[in-house]
Amino acid sequence: YVNIPDSVKTISHFAFYGCVSLGSVKVGHGVETLGISAFHSCSQLRYVTIPKSVKKIDMNAFKDVNNLTYVYYEGLPEDFDAIEIDQTNYLLKDAKGFYECGYDGDKK
Repeated sequence: YVNIPDSVKTISHFAFYGCVSLGSVKVGHGVETLGISAFHSCSQLRYVTIPKSVKKIDMNAFKDVNNLTYVYYEGLPEDFDAIEIDQTNYLLKDAKGFYECGYDGDKK
């Protein structure tokens, strides 16, 4: 489990690449960009919480994250659709999405 602090603006390229023991991530409210291959090959990652502050999800950020099952997003579906998400992150879009979720993943 990783809780990215609100003070972080960008999750760097390859920040968690290959971190196979990572099961869930809460992205902080200050994050605007998830860098290239940020979570690439995190094969046990199942849950990710994305705040409304995220504007861009770079190439391969969620590539080979085959167990990604749930995406919690604090905004509306149209807000999520407005994020610039590289097409290589299809696993992120294929996961079950929950919208208007509180940061802890609970419905408001």
